[in-house]
Amino acid sequence: MNIAMNRIMKEFKEVVANEANGIELHMPEGELTRTPSNSSSTKKDIFLTGSILGPPDTPYAGARFHVDITVVGKLKMQ
Repeated sequence: MNIAMNRIMKEFKEVVANEANGIELHMPEGELTRTPSNSSSTKKDIFLTGSILGPPDTPYAGARFHVDITVVGKLKMQ
């Protein structure tokens, strides 16, 4: 596993372990990574899905916002 994937997995586990933050992350079934079709790079992008709970005391309280997350294969480690 490369450095970027190790970092993503570490942060994924931290977010999933903290249920109180209102954030859910999911790894799609099948391939977690794939090379973008519009790229000549050999680096693969990382794909996750998730949702964020609307903050309390706002019009968004109780709403859940779904997101698709793409971490490009050229993730900088700084």
